[in-house]
Amino acid sequence: MARTRGTSTTTEPGSRTHRSRRTQLTRLLGSTVVVGIILLWIFAFVDGTGDDSPDLLADTAWAARAESICSSLKATLPEAPERRDDETFEQRIARLQAENAGLRAMVADLAASAPAMVADRLVVDTWLADWDLHVRERTGYTADVVAADSGDAVFNGTAVEDVSITERMDTFATTNDMDSCQTLDGL
Repeated sequence: MARTRGTSTTTEPGSRTHRSRRTQLTRLLGSTVVVGIILLWIFAFVDGTGDDSPDLLADTAWAARAESICSSLKATLPEAPERRDDETFEQRIARLQAENAGLRAMVADLAASAPAMVADRLVVDTWLADWDLHVRERTGYTADVVAADSGDAVFNGTAVEDVSITERMDTFATTNDMDSCQTLDGL
């Protein structure tokens, strides 16, 4: 045991100083873990990184133009009824044909105003390819309804890796504040 000017420097196991240091280290380690967990939860809920979604466009001006294009189109389309029974077969066919023609024009307008940034253009091109496929499938569905002469035809849209392309399309639109560019309800 060493002594220096009246103070004990004993750090032998079981001594008061040894227990005090061990308690301090335990408290420091425990506090660090608690603070780390708190920061992890804050990060998880607040998302301090911003939106790193691969769907997020850097060109917000293009997203605003796209929203305007989609909004203008949707304002011209006939409104889908709450229930299918609320429109006649002929009214339904006319509405679907008008929607399909309007959506083809919307996709063409969006394609003509593609974003300038290459990364954005690649994402938008993929989104527009999904729109092209969706409009073709809607058009085929409308033809099936006409051919069957009844509303019993079933719309089966494409899914990629068990995710409907319409879900992907709507997620892209929502992520970029282009809510009017979501797919139409009421097939």
